[in-house]
Amino acid sequence: MMKLQDFLIVKDDFIQEAIDFGANCPVKKIALSTDIDSIKNLDELIEILKGLYQKGVMSDEVAWEIAIKLGVLLGEMIINEGNYKWVVNEDDLPVVEEVNGNQLSPIIKIYKIIRSNDDSEGKPSDFYYNFIMLNLKTEFWFELRIVFEQQFFSLLIVNNMVEYGKKRYLWIILKFYKKSLQKLNI
Repeated sequence: MMKLQDFLIVKDDFIQEAIDFGANCPVKKIALSTDIDSIKNLDELIEILKGLYQKGVMSDEVAWEIAIKLGVLLGEMIINEGNYKWVVNEDDLPVVEEVNGNQLSPIIKIYKIIRSNDDSEGKPSDFYYNFIMLNLKTEFWFELRIVFEQQFFSLLIVNNMVEYGKKRYLWIILKFYKKSLQKLNI
């Protein structure tokens, strides 16, 4: 049975192994860090690993071992961005939890992405953006709903979103609602 304090002792080792794994990738050297700015690099590394798995070069066991290290790195990227923490779930697996108790497993997600035969599992960056979306405040969603229900994009509403401290998330929302914005001729 894994305890949180046991995981926290080895967490930094997993992160360093993930960073070293990217730096020593034989296909292409990929710089990784716990900073969210390197998430696109993580996406690139996972695509390489997914290709190796699909070619039969990587076993499930190896994929799992790699997923642990890269999943911990992804989890740390998420934790560094907000009010999140590591907990150990009922399956003895470290997961990221937010204040309201929502839990997501970056380790399982990385493992699923590596093993997927298509793009249905997305990328690590998609996992991050979805986790952020899950945790946006109710008032922000309310204002966003008003924007799209009225099909009117007001600078006043954008300013209110920024006042709620969501400026960096606005582009995420706009990405997901690109089609709606095109219909509004924005």
